Amino acid sequence: MAELQEIIGSKYKKIYLKKIHVRIRNRIKSLQVRQPTVALLETEDRRIFKILYVKSPKNIHLRQIKENMEYLVQLDFVSKILWADERNLLIEFIEGEFPNIESKDFSKAFAENLAQVHDLAVKWIPFDIFQTDIRNDLDLFVTNNLFDQQEAEKIIDRLESLAPDQVRTSMVYADQNRTNFVISPENKLFFIDLGSFQLERATDEFVLGGVLFERVDQKIFRDTYLAAGGSKFMFDNSEFLRAANLIRNGAGHLRRYLEVPFFDWRLKRARLGNINRSVKLLSASIS
Repeated sequence: MAELQEIIGSKYKKIYLKKIHVRIRNRIKSLQVRQPTVALLETEDRRIFKILYVKSPKNIHLRQIKENMEYLVQLDFVSKILWADERNLLIEFIEGEFPNIESKDFSKAFAENLAQVHDLAVKWIPFDIFQTDIRNDLDLFVTNNLFDQQEAEKIIDRLESLAPDQVRTSMVYADQNRTNFVISPENKLFFIDLGSFQLERATDEFVLGGVLFERVDQKIFRDTYLAAGGSKFMFDNSEFLRAANLIRNGAGHLRRYLEVPFFDWRLKRARLGNINRSVKLLSASIS
């Protein structure tokens, strides 16, 4: 920790960024899967840093960020990692405001940034390989009586009818909640949640399957994205990506729903709402 003190000094104020009930809920999870604690560190000379820390060096979330560092350093709209050890990440704090995601400026900047994100770690994989994860996710629905086996097979058939021979994968920005973006005083859009960057995901199931995309100016987004060098894959395979996202996103919420203790009924209710949305839309796609 001596290196950390060389950067921030020995006296600083810690400000937690998540409410106490969220932090308590997180502590119920095992150390390996627990979300990192996030806080601001304000130094004596009024500099501000963000820190992420965990109790176990085997934590999957911190490990993922470290594994992605070789790609993250190539993006100038991502917070810089200033120092790291086994359990801590000291990150540049980006001052600014959350964006108006319905503005034309956001649509343009979002598209320009995503085009750069999607240009990293690009692979093309046969649909048969991609389909393996999809089948595992659908099996989870069947095991929990949300679909029967016949319905699951119909969903797979529907996905196969939409699928390209090869699926483009790349780095993506998974959690597109408004609070994971910041507009700096220089009017630059930053992607501030390092944990939202993921590799080897279809380009880009999170965009087409997410709520944010419904609120941006889609013409500006498409024109800007393609002009910035973005791949046409996302637009040429939009129905396929939306269907794949419904399955994978719904299964993700189902796994987390099953892990939530019974007394945390608010979180269970929220997870259940997302699960039911996926089930409803997938059922409609095969009816």
